[in-house]
Amino acid sequence: MILVIGKNLLKPGTFAKIEKPLLTLLPKSRGDDGCISYEFARDIENPDVIRFTERWRDMAAFDAHNAQPHMAVFQAAAGPYIAEAPEIAIYEADAPRAA
Repeated sequence: MILVIGKNLLKPGTFAKIEKPLLTLLPKSRGDDGCISYEFARDIENPDVIRFTERWRDMAAFDAHNAQPHMAVFQAAAGPYIAEAPEIAIYEADAPRAA
């Protein structure tokens, strides 16, 4: 399994400009082959920070997701409002353990 954890810093006060593109992206990405989970969350300490967590079956599924047209559409819509390059960490993991 591939685990992706990241953060986007938005230009101050621009969340409303990317909310609709985010809401459009979520179901499309969740429908991509190999998607286990795909989540965005607004940071409670800084509302201009969007955190994301993704889980993919394997790296091939993650790479295929990033090549999908809906990713390009989202990146074009959100790009003007992103303040800096996103922070992204990608991990290869075993299946989660039961708690």
